[in-house]
Amino acid sequence: MSEHDRANLEQSVGTAAGIGGGVGAGAPALFDEPKAKKRSDNKTVTFGDAGAVRSLPGWAVAGALFALVVWFVSTRAWGFPEAFKSNLETGLSDREYYRLCSLASDCDVNGFTQIVSPLTFPSPRDTFNASIELFADGYRNFTIWQHIWASLWRVIRGMFWGSLFGIPIGLAMGLSSRARGFLDPMVEGFRVI
Repeated sequence: MSEHDRANLEQSVGTAAGIGGGVGAGAPALFDEPKAKKRSDNKTVTFGDAGAVRSLPGWAVAGALFALVVWFVSTRAWGFPEAFKSNLETGLSDREYYRLCSLASDCDVNGFTQIVSPLTFPSPRDTFNASIELFADGYRNFTIWQHIWASLWRVIRGMFWGSLFGIPIGLAMGLSSRARGFLDPMVEGFRVI
């Protein structure tokens, strides 16, 4: 076989395989599958894979608004006797209206519709008024800032003691299979706490 024939044969074999140079170089081979366009969000979603699901802010806002509407509608007293309500002082909570209505003889507690009793779940108005009162007057003779500091101090102490013991235990479990076997039941037992 001449040198020229050998070069033509190599070029034709290379072209069929998609390699080599010359005319037709880089052309796909006869049995190659066409390449699909890659998408950045092309991920198979499996249960428990939180990274595979994107959160959309618009839907988050819609969900929050829906929850607020359900809260308002379910705790609102529809058809509450206005004649009875007008005889009471203004600014009372829904819970207080309900309590006074149940004690009065001229008010029928079953005469109005309320999906969730204010004794079970407070209305948005009652929740807002209670939070204003909490910030203004405190709770059990302590201001809200004293309560916040007490909670933060517990978190800081817990973080300190957890780090003091947790980091050496974690290092020991990571470096030694014996330490991991010995300490794993205790760590797993404390995990739920």
